[in-house]
Amino acid sequence: MTMPFTAMPGTWPCAAVAVILIYMDDQDNEIVRDSLTGLNNRKTLSATFAEYSRKTGAAEDLDIFVIDLNDFKKINDTFGHPTGDEALVKTADILREAAENRKAVVARTGGDEFLVMGFFPGEDAPEAFRKDLKERFARFNREEGRPYRLDAEVGFAPYKPGAALSELIDEADEMLYR
Repeated sequence: MTMPFTAMPGTWPCAAVAVILIYMDDQDNEIVRDSLTGLNNRKTLSATFAEYSRKTGAAEDLDIFVIDLNDFKKINDTFGHPTGDEALVKTADILREAAENRKAVVARTGGDEFLVMGFFPGEDAPEAFRKDLKERFARFNREEGRPYRLDAEVGFAPYKPGAALSELIDEADEMLYR
């Protein structure tokens, strides 16, 4: 068997390097992306928060939203884990669409927990976004005809200079449970 391109001795090393670079890029994506939903994962949040908190100011109000699906365990228990996975993907789609056209990052932070971090200028904007999310879930339930319903609690916290991301997440979590 003869090797193709033997007249070009640098071809095979270049091809090997290209394959390695593709593999490394794929691994990098696995580190920062949730494999099920394609959203960012919690590993990306610290760096994004550091960048976003530097940009916040009079014209840029940074807010953290914590989203927790209601009765997700019931979806898994009643319809099975593949349907539960589908529900998580649909939730990611809803959040991604809601955050579109905004300076916002959407992440899956745990099983049925998600986070949106972004700039929502104006005092009423965070509450309006929270209501928009609730309406999007309601619309999904009316229009999709799935055997399950998606609903979520949404809490948010505005950035305060010097606040840590964990503090804001805790504050948004408290609002979520109120």
